[in-house]
Amino acid sequence: MNIRNMKLSLTVDLMNLSNSQSPLSTIKSAMEKFKAETGGFKRLLRKNKEVLPNGLEAQTYAMQYENCTLDLDLITDHISDQQIVQGFTLTENLS
Repeated sequence: MNIRNMKLSLTVDLMNLSNSQSPLSTIKSAMEKFKAETGGFKRLLRKNKEVLPNGLEAQTYAMQYENCTLDLDLITDHISDQQIVQGFTLTENLS
């Protein structure tokens, strides 16, 4: 599994994300390009949720695939109704 190429592709897709698109759906679609390496999508879990000042909320999601897990840190601005990707980590599942 070429984690480096996957991270690069995800970064480019996230940089091209418009304000009207959901980061979660964009990443899920982007990961489809690597289905041979990642395996099938298993589930989406919200691992953490924290209320921040000024109408902001931090959330961490885990997108679990058969062969890897993508942890995604999002900041949601409830005033402007926008989601901002703070970062992501892609790790290969050891089995």
